[in-house]
Amino acid sequence: MKSIHQRSSVACLAVALALSGCVVSPPQTAQSGSDASTSTIGPLPTFYGFYALDGGELIRLDGSADWERQTWATREDLPPDVSFLLFSRQLADISQPLDNAITVGRVASVRYEHTSAGGIISHPPGSVWASPNLPGYQLPLEFEPVPDHPDMIIAKPESPLPAGLYSLKLTTSNAQNARFGVAWSSVQQAEYAAQYCVELDAGGYAPCGTSMPGNDTVASASVQPMAGFVVRNLRSSHITGNDGAPALLIEGELINKSSIPAIMPALSATLLDAQNQVLQALPAVTLPATPLAPGGIYDFRINVANPAANASQVRVTPTA
Repeated sequence: MKSIHQRSSVACLAVALALSGCVVSPPQTAQSGSDASTSTIGPLPTFYGFYALDGGELIRLDGSADWERQTWATREDLPPDVSFLLFSRQLADISQPLDNAITVGRVASVRYEHTSAGGIISHPPGSVWASPNLPGYQLPLEFEPVPDHPDMIIAKPESPLPAGLYSLKLTTSNAQNARFGVAWSSVQQAEYAAQYCVELDAGGYAPCGTSMPGNDTVASASVQPMAGFVVRNLRSSHITGNDGAPALLIEGELINKSSIPAIMPALSATLLDAQNQVLQALPAVTLPATPLAPGGIYDFRINVANPAANASQVRVTPTA
């Protein structure tokens, strides 16, 4: 009997850390089954899970977070004509249509998160990933049963998948998903993150720029509103100062969210590391003591000389 294909590889940790899917069962090598009822698959798996079909060979897609990190290189370069075998006890008694229960969708880069307080968290492109249920992100599938195995189903995209990142989901009561790539190692990842970019607010995911104007950000940023003012479109970039020393340019918009004109407050800026620990608190920046009309916008710029080398986030807060 032909053994089920397992590829050994070194994990691509920089991407795999962001792509860990939901854990549903311990990853184990699927053993050759005695029932080879479909010639296109060969030996069937004996462990529940999601599998990619590559030339008739099975490649496990889901498992624990550690296993997914270690095996990402196995799953990042699947072929465009890949199809899938899902093996789950939930498939034996499924009540909803298969095209609702089983989906394949593109994975997008999350650039902005709108907080409940009205602030915004900005992530560097490609650092946080999600699988949004948005038009154009979901790819239609065709389904084929596996004879004598009601707990298995073959799902095949209606057309070859373009290069990129994807999520295979089973949206039953015990939701499962697995992340994989199609020719991902050949993709310009910065371009992909710019093309497939989403932001998250209380209403769910939306394409970047739908609810907040965005801009490319070197350092990620988080903001908090105070006293009727909010900071929007916060961005930062590394520059060289007039003296040749490294500097950080912080730009954004101060907006009066109240219903009456108000004197513009000072701005307090801090630099933080990746763990949200404050590395550098900057002196308050005084703005012109003029009133800003309701809904008015003031564009500000803050130059930071010799910023902390390991700063990865910027926070700007209107202060009294």
